[in-house]
Amino acid sequence: LNIPFGQVSENNLYDDVTKLLDFLVSSGVHCYNDKGNVIYSGNGYLGIHSISDGAVDISLPKKFRIIPLLGRSFPEQIADSSFVDMKKYETVLFELNEA
Repeated sequence: LNIPFGQVSENNLYDDVTKLLDFLVSSGVHCYNDKGNVIYSGNGYLGIHSISDGAVDISLPKKFRIIPLLGRSFPEQIADSSFVDMKKYETVLFELNEA
C-alpha cells in the first residue's frame, strides 16, 4: 500500500524531535507549532509530540468530543480549546469526534 510508518518500542520512543519531524514531513504530514512541538491533526485524530516540559494549548475550529487514546491521563471532554501538560519528548494521541 506504500504507507509510510515508523516502528518504535517503549524503550525506543522518539527522543529526537528533529528525526520525528523529518519523518512526518517526508510522509506528507503538515506539522506546525511556534514552540517546536510536532502536531498532527486529521482523519479524526490529534497527535502531539512535545519538545519540552509544559502546557500545550489545543485550539480547534469548532467543538469536538476529545477522547484520550495514548499518553497523559486526560478527561474526555467536549470543547473547542483545551491544554495538556506534557513532559519533554512525550507523545499524546486523541480521537476527535464532532460534538
